[in-house]
Amino acid sequence: MSYASNPKFLGISIIPLCFFALITPDDEEESNTYQYPLSAFKVFRGLASAIFAIYCASAVVYACDRHNIKIVSLLKSDSEDEDEDEDENEDEDMNEEANELNPNKDDDPQATTIATQILLKAQILSIIYLTTFIIYTRSLSSSFAPMLPLMAFLLSMYQIIFPWTRFKNLLLITLTTVKAPFTQSSFRDGFVGDLITSLVRPLQDLSFTTFYFLSASNGWLSPSSSAAEVPVATNWLLNEVILPACVISPLWWRFAQNLRRVLETKKRWPHLGNALKYFLAAQVALFAIYDPELKSSWLWIMMFCLTTVYQIFWDMKMDWDIFDGAKFKFNYNKPRAFSRSFYTFVIFSNLLLRFVWTISLVPPKYLGDDGALHYTFGKRISLYLTPFVAFAEIFRRSTWALLRLEAEQNSRSMAIAGGDMGGDMGGGMEMTKMEIGGRQMTGKLENFELSLDGKSDEVVIVELTAYGFAFLLFGFIASVTNGFEAHV
Repeated sequence: MSYASNPKFLGISIIPLCFFALITPDDEEESNTYQYPLSAFKVFRGLASAIFAIYCASAVVYACDRHNIKIVSLLKSDSEDEDEDEDENEDEDMNEEANELNPNKDDDPQATTIATQILLKAQILSIIYLTTFIIYTRSLSSSFAPMLPLMAFLLSMYQIIFPWTRFKNLLLITLTTVKAPFTQSSFRDGFVGDLITSLVRPLQDLSFTTFYFLSASNGWLSPSSSAAEVPVATNWLLNEVILPACVISPLWWRFAQNLRRVLETKKRWPHLGNALKYFLAAQVALFAIYDPELKSSWLWIMMFCLTTVYQIFWDMKMDWDIFDGAKFKFNYNKPRAFSRSFYTFVIFSNLLLRFVWTISLVPPKYLGDDGALHYTFGKRISLYLTPFVAFAEIFRRSTWALLRLEAEQNSRSMAIAGGDMGGDMGGGMEMTKMEIGGRQMTGKLENFELSLDGKSDEVVIVELTAYGFAFLLFGFIASVTNGFEAHV
């Protein structure tokens, strides 16, 4: 039985129910009918977006399997390749199980098994989520109602963490991304780092949830309390440190990874160009966080649009390698795993949803000088926009991942065919002079000193430290400017 025809695949229909349930937040000021506190809404919203991300991960693995993209091999580290022989017996058992689920000989049995396991995990989480959510909305007046969001969170965390062996491997992969630039960066590390940058809104909701519980707040104990009356909601540490860190940290990790790639390859391009992408996004987000009034200025709007357009260019020209040379014409000279209509859909959806990603970096609320929370884009818009932004960005990143994995596989295949395995298999699209997503460096860029060959590591580190300092300096200026204005 194939993945798509498996009855468990129908569980994905739960997702629309999750979304529509979450677009009815509490708004006592405009309605006499109480629905549920906004604090509980954030918990359920964060869990729903996390579950949706797991569903999308399962779909990506399945799509790669069906279109002959070897995702398991692409995302293996060098150490895993060395230990492959030791795990041979375990792999054979997994393959036998996968063959029972999907007898298609063209499929990767291990990928099929992984997709099925991820899907099962998402469905279990969906059952926990919907059960607790429905009971909660039907028992708001009861004394145990405030415990249901906590129960949903703890049960979901248990399902995610156990079995511990699998979660430990995922945690180690994530920690490798966090340790940049102090460790070597592989394709998998960069790929995972990009995925994390799309989880800003879920990370903020889950951070709010964790902070809420650790603070022993009583925000849910009284159904009549509003979000403004909840101490944690206006906590300075949460709003000025933790939530902004959820936005900036993933961008910094990817920025630092690219600086590390410059040191490892002794080439400025394309790694500094990629680092610039995260630098610009971080500065746009930082000034929006610490100087909210700046969002109405033409300078910020211009930087917002410029940053987003640059992201779109990098997606299509560099990450996906779907255009031929300097002309924006579809490249038919390389093997394509998907139909042309799919590429058209991904391109146009990415044009729109990249702006959504940049918006996701701007917090929906900010702590004003008066100590109260203010909505970034208005209360009504923010309440409905936030769930859409989270779900839309997860969907966009899923389609991005398919084309990114395809491009990396093509890059490695061309390197093998050319007898050159000394290129970058770690996210730089460098294989066989593929410095710009598969295109050789020509034109004006050749006039610049792109290569650092002959320079000592110390000299390169000094240059990269200056880039890192610039990243942090602008963030410091944004936060200090906000603090200075607050005391004027």
